[in-house]
Amino acid sequence: LLDRANGRVLFFYLSGPMIFSVSKAISRQHTSISDYDVMILDLTDVPMLDVTVGLALENAIKDALDARCEVYLLCPNQRTREQLEKFHVIDLVPDNNMYQF
Repeated sequence: LLDRANGRVLFFYLSGPMIFSVSKAISRQHTSISDYDVMILDLTDVPMLDVTVGLALENAIKDALDARCEVYLLCPNQRTREQLEKFHVIDLVPDNNMYQF
């Protein structure tokens, strides 16, 4: 599927606890978001995240939406989802683009 997208899909797969050091990598990667039509954030294997990662995800999503990039969020972990709700990151992603499994 990604091959057929001809490089127009940015796929973020994150795993493990998301803490401060990861936020820098997220920030670095999302700077080129205008080169993509779709951004997929896969948090399937993220058991928890901290405030700095929440802020980095919020900024990445806002930048993607500003660039008219479609954003999809995969977040089946209830604790991670609750943290995203607490940080109001969930509010940025349309309901039909969120997948909880």
